[in-house]
Amino acid sequence: EAASVPLTPSAPNIPLTVTLGALLGLTVGVGVAVLRSVLDTRVRTIDDVERAVSAPILGGIALDPLAKKRPLLVAVAGRDPRAEAFRSLRTNVKFLALDGDPMALVVTSAGPGEGKSTTAANLAIAFAESGARVALIDADLRLPRIADYFSIEGGVGLTEVLIGRLAASDALQHWGRGALFVLPAGTIPPNPAELLGSSAMTSLLNDLKAAFDIIIIDSPPVGLVTDAAVLARLTQGAILVA
Repeated sequence: EAASVPLTPSAPNIPLTVTLGALLGLTVGVGVAVLRSVLDTRVRTIDDVERAVSAPILGGIALDPLAKKRPLLVAVAGRDPRAEAFRSLRTNVKFLALDGDPMALVVTSAGPGEGKSTTAANLAIAFAESGARVALIDADLRLPRIADYFSIEGGVGLTEVLIGRLAASDALQHWGRGALFVLPAGTIPPNPAELLGSSAMTSLLNDLKAAFDIIIIDSPPVGLVTDAAVLARLTQGAILVA
């Protein structure tokens, strides 16, 4: 028989191509998502923290991108849910002092921008609200923030105390209505780690323990420099903000 002229093209088969393309794209997408999840080592949730470290989780503070504009949240917005989270953190920290003795704690993080300074500041305010005598020390002698957060003079502080130029009682600044005293960083020295690990720092902490119930020390990120690790040896431990 004579061949008949086809009325539809034999190729491309659009329905088949679209179906195969969709199945292939779905397979590749699922594979990439699984691979990304398996290879992702970043800490995103509290569950990630619990899997990464054996230390207990003391609290969870919701992330606020505008925290730098309102760092002292516990003082200015006491009913904010994040302020309540800082109070819950305070309660859990209290359980660390089982014998009731004065306690010194370092607050640090793995890297910059994780909220260690705002955590230290709000935790100190929360303790002062509860009637405790609190000393907040800005031991970040590389990029100090505490003086700016509390709007106090930060030109003279911890550095001057450690080199013997000033007594701690003269450098501490009372803040707020409670018994909260802030020791700013002072002059940025060329040898922060050596100063923080010196016998003068040990003597300062011993003197402060005689006058305060809790000492909170803001220190540089532990992943960048050794300052926080040096300070942790002189205190009851470190709170790592992730």
